[in-house]
Amino acid sequence: GIDNIRELREKAGLSPLSGKRKVYIIDEVHMLTTEAFNALLKTLEEPPAHAVFILATTNVEKLPETIVSRCQRIEFGRAKTEDLIVSLKRVKKGEDREIDNEALEEISQRSDGSYRDAHKLLEEILTAFPRAKITLETVKKVLGEKETVNNLFDWVNPPEAKKGLEMIGKLVEKGSDFKFVTETMLNMLHVA
Repeated sequence: GIDNIRELREKAGLSPLSGKRKVYIIDEVHMLTTEAFNALLKTLEEPPAHAVFILATTNVEKLPETIVSRCQRIEFGRAKTEDLIVSLKRVKKGEDREIDNEALEEISQRSDGSYRDAHKLLEEILTAFPRAKITLETVKKVLGEKETVNNLFDWVNPPEAKKGLEMIGKLVEKGSDFKFVTETMLNMLHVA
C-alpha cells in the first residue's frame, strides 16, 4: 500500500550504516495499488545515489508503463534440469539423505524449471519418508505417475467419465498428491 511505499521512501533516503549501497527488493510488485505506484514513481525518478531498487514480478504486464520505463528489465528464464539436479544434490548433502539420481531427475522434470517447486517437491517427499532411501518409485508414489496424470485427459475427449474416475481411484490407492496432480493437469492445459 501507499503507507508502505512512503515508509520505504523515508528509509531509502538514509545512508547505509555499512557498505556502499542499500538494496530494496519489492517482490510481487504488480500487487501495489495505483496510489502506491504513484508514490514509488517519485522515488524511481530521483533515487538516492546509494539506493538500488529491485522490482520483482511474474506479471510485468500489470505494471504501469511509467514504472517500466524507468527500470532496467532483466528476465529470468526457467532453470535447466541439470541445474535443478545440482541444487537438489546440495539439499541431499545438507540433509544427509540417500536419494537416487533418478529420483532427483524426476523431481527436477516435474518442477517445470522452478527451483522453488523442485525444493518444495523434495521437501514433501522427504517428509513423507523421513528415514527411507528415496528412489524413483518413492517419488512416483508421493507425486503420482506422470503417465497416469497424462491419461486423465483421455476421458475428456471423447467423454468417458467412468475411465477418468477409475484413474482417479488408482491415484487415490497409490496415495498420490492431488495438489501435484491438479497442478500438472493445469500446466498441461496451459501448454495446450
